[in-house]
Amino acid sequence: MKPAYATTDVPREQPQRRGLGLHWSEFVLVLGAVDAVVIAATMVAVVGLWERFRADFSPTEYFELWSAGTWILWLIALRVSGSYDLLAPAVIRGHAAALVRALAIVVGVTVVVYFFAPRSFPRSTTLLTPVPVFLALLAWRQVAAIRLPRWRLLHRSVLMLGVGESTTRLAAVLSDPALHVPYACVAFLSDRVDAPSAIADVPVRSGTLRLWEHVRDLGIQEISVAREEPMTPECRASLVECFHAGVTVSDAAALYEELTGRVPIAQIAPTWYAELPSLPRRPYHVVKRAIDIVGASVLLVVLSPLLLVLAAAVALDDGPPILYHQVRLGRRGRPFTIRKFRSMRHDAEREGARYAERRDPRTTRVGRFLRPTGLDELPQLWDALLGRMSLIGPRAERPEFSQQLSAALPLYRARLLVRPGMVGWAEVHVRHADTLEQHLERLEYDLYYIKQADLLLDLDVALRALGLALTGRR
Repeated sequence: MKPAYATTDVPREQPQRRGLGLHWSEFVLVLGAVDAVVIAATMVAVVGLWERFRADFSPTEYFELWSAGTWILWLIALRVSGSYDLLAPAVIRGHAAALVRALAIVVGVTVVVYFFAPRSFPRSTTLLTPVPVFLALLAWRQVAAIRLPRWRLLHRSVLMLGVGESTTRLAAVLSDPALHVPYACVAFLSDRVDAPSAIADVPVRSGTLRLWEHVRDLGIQEISVAREEPMTPECRASLVECFHAGVTVSDAAALYEELTGRVPIAQIAPTWYAELPSLPRRPYHVVKRAIDIVGASVLLVVLSPLLLVLAAAVALDDGPPILYHQVRLGRRGRPFTIRKFRSMRHDAEREGARYAERRDPRTTRVGRFLRPTGLDELPQLWDALLGRMSLIGPRAERPEFSQQLSAALPLYRARLLVRPGMVGWAEVHVRHADTLEQHLERLEYDLYYIKQADLLLDLDVALRALGLALTGRR
């Protein structure tokens, strides 16, 4: 006997589609394709103009290789700089900042390569192309960030199946006019007797047994299912009808995670332990450890003059000691002593341990410069070299604070599955945390990093942190 939700009947009437209904990854692919065209067209235009106004223009031997390499470099730089984040709340603050990071990457790599192979690059066009490409991308991205997600042709109509916290939280992201997500939350569908008539101006419908009818009438392209509400066999049968019609079904918490880069803790399943990497991913960790050793060694040597200057500044400003030693928790909860340039007065904790505040009055004069730029944490390079820390990873927390937060926030100690880092995915998104809500937000980003960590994400974190440090917003 077939289960109630098994069916092979294909509905005769297909849903009325609203435009292309691009998935977020497809939308990002479209952005990337147009970026590639804009970069190539701008480079060709710059070279053409230069050739027209310079009669003595003569391409170098490796001109084609330079052109292809620069084009690829721009595409990689856009990817790792966060240019494809769909939740940038404003063009200037989001897309433009990412493009500036991409420009810095291109210029930095070009300078390094040119230093080692000066005769292989066309000097004039190498210097001329980065800024026009940046301006062309910025102009195009203003249209992409503001106009494209609002085009109905690209909208992806989503139905929220259930009114649990996972779907309401996802709907808040999709319906926020300040964000630029190419999704349209059309309606909620639930049979709960206590369900409201609307959530965040999105209507709530009843009748899950008529799921296919709602999908067809509303032109739905994706059904996002709440984890909190049980699904009847009849509702599963309707979902199969939707499958046959080409409608996508997604987990609301998983879609939220993909879009925001954070794990919604309230929606973590009872089998949460299966979602976190308790088994070591040896190739990744081996490569990352090698990068930590090489990176920390090189930075300690290169930055040694700066370290001496900062040490002298701390000593002259507030006297010794220059370094501040503090116990933190490392991987698997092992305590270790962290080193930082002292940025607060000697009596900063005479009343006990407490979180640093914005514009903390305990900060010294030199500390007011060190803390926003992150220069006070450069001595931690030694801890990264010794393996107590990593260059990239969750923030190393003090044992007393970790104990308090673990009691209030379940899964907080899951951050200890990996080595703590000098900078992490959570810190580049939530730069300051002194309330329980802010620590909860940071924990959601930390859990996302622990689940998804790879070398590309590590590079993304490093570049974002560099941008924050250079602008004094660390």
